[in-house]
Amino acid sequence: MKIEMGESLVRSWLRHCKGCQFAELNWKPSSTWPGIITDNHNRWFDEAKDKFGASIMKGTSKLSQFIRQAEIDVFGLRIVDGKVATVISIDTAFHSNGLQYKGKIETAARIKKKLFRSAMILDIYFPKVPAEILFMSPRVSNSYAQELFHVVPELDGFSAGKFQYKYGCIINKDFEELVFNRVLAVSNIVEDTSELFLRSVQMCNLFSRRIIPTYTGNANLEPDTKDVGRNKDNATINISGTLPIFLNPDDSKEFKTKAMRRGLVYITEHYLDGSTIDRHWTITNLNEQSNIKGNLRSRPRYRSRNWRNFNITKLMVTIPD
Repeated sequence: MKIEMGESLVRSWLRHCKGCQFAELNWKPSSTWPGIITDNHNRWFDEAKDKFGASIMKGTSKLSQFIRQAEIDVFGLRIVDGKVATVISIDTAFHSNGLQYKGKIETAARIKKKLFRSAMILDIYFPKVPAEILFMSPRVSNSYAQELFHVVPELDGFSAGKFQYKYGCIINKDFEELVFNRVLAVSNIVEDTSELFLRSVQMCNLFSRRIIPTYTGNANLEPDTKDVGRNKDNATINISGTLPIFLNPDDSKEFKTKAMRRGLVYITEHYLDGSTIDRHWTITNLNEQSNIKGNLRSRPRYRSRNWRNFNITKLMVTIPD
């Protein structure tokens, strides 16, 4: 069976970053399973054809046929206390020249169809189980991405009162940060020859000088956690969460008082390769209620995506003598 490397990457993400104990490629429901297609499902299918137009449902006149044609690229289950807590369905597209299916409108329609079909399948075979239904692609051109931005809101609107599911499109930089980088961060602790993407990363590390983060914390790397890794020079790498900022003096009230009096602070940026760059911040509108760290993180250079792009690992903020 052919295995796409991108699908292998996403399977590793489900297992090691989303906490799924079960993750399968090219998942299809079996006709022997006891899932029931209800009158509601038939009605929603008809509504979808009216809502989304003939282009999204072409070639599928019956719901049973629509379901039989389904195949989910990567499928995961997260089990808590012996029960299925979350189902995660992911369709992927990995093209080196960027996502493209006969034009941007047709591409968006196909993805909408895939995600809607996944929602129907999950409601038939996993009723009342919370689910995430995602589309992922590492490279999508701006014009195609603009069309994809409408997919999730349309599905959310249609699903209101029908499915309690969370839809999402993870593409381009979000894919790099939320999926690719997080899987790289656990590549040093996973020993499973069935995970082809991780095995290829481990082989590359044998011969490459590229710094790959090594993971030292909890494998469930959700965006609001504080997990960190370290590179070969023991420099802290923030895998997820906010940019680490350290104040000197570390008491925020004392720092603000001194900063307002001095009117200037120094910012030392620490980088992944161990180097640093000094910058300064001229204080103009700071007051006793100001949040120093929040103020810094709101600056374009230090917003969630940008500081990672610059390979910044932390900020040291001091007040000049």
